[in-house]
Amino acid sequence: MPTVMATAGPYAWDPHLVTWGTLVAVGALVVLGHRRLERTSEHPIPWSRRQMTAFGGAWITAVVALTWPVANVAAH
Repeated sequence: MPTVMATAGPYAWDPHLVTWGTLVAVGALVVLGHRRLERTSEHPIPWSRRQMTAFGGAWITAVVALTWPVANVAAH
């Protein structure tokens, strides 16, 4: 009796663990790197609220674009 494999459609959920790990690592490196520069620099340039909002929005946009469901639809 042959086995039937269900094919994953474009809307099948996938955790995208590598993508999440990369996004978290890059986001953390940017934030921690900037904090370190603020502490050690002679002329620190703090992030304004607008810059922090822009960074957060860009990170969230990357999450949406690179994870479920957008990445799965693009792959199919």
